[in-house]
Amino acid sequence: MLYANSEQIFISAMGGRTPLEAEKKEMDSLLGVLKKTGFQPDDPSNAAHVLMLAWAWSHGTSRADVLKLLDEARSDMDNAVSEIKLATQIFREAPPTTPIDLESLAKDLPKHLKLPDRIIVDMGVLKEALKESFSAFWIILAGGLVGTFFWLGTAWEQHHQDTEVSLLKNQIGSQAETIKQCLSGHRK
Repeated sequence: MLYANSEQIFISAMGGRTPLEAEKKEMDSLLGVLKKTGFQPDDPSNAAHVLMLAWAWSHGTSRADVLKLLDEARSDMDNAVSEIKLATQIFREAPPTTPIDLESLAKDLPKHLKLPDRIIVDMGVLKEALKESFSAFWIILAGGLVGTFFWLGTAWEQHHQDTEVSLLKNQIGSQAETIKQCLSGHRK
């Protein structure tokens, strides 16, 4: 059975096992809610958000709690962005000789980093992406080689034709001289 990108993320969060029918329905329900709100769970750029949802769901968190966690994560992100903007404003307004307290910065940083316990890389998706990129690379390389050989063949043929054309011009010139000499003799 082929799974969508978002379903693969859920399966990875479940430890790689195939979901039971009830789990599949609940996964589809959660993904359906996301799609109805305009969120695209199968878009690779949204994988981090889907991973957080899948991780919370697979660790026994109810659907309501998962949605609450998503809302909290968004508000946490909003708070982090406002704190970064505030820090940037303070930094810009501070005199240039004010040192930055790296210890307090290092202590505050982990508060904003909430990562899952483990992240599993789907090797099938990685292999497929590598195949696609290499196939595109080989097509471009083959096109470049064909174009190069075509250009070299044209240049080679032009070189040979130039010598033939110059020989023909010389012959035509000498024949024209011969004809002029023959005609000038008959006119007198």
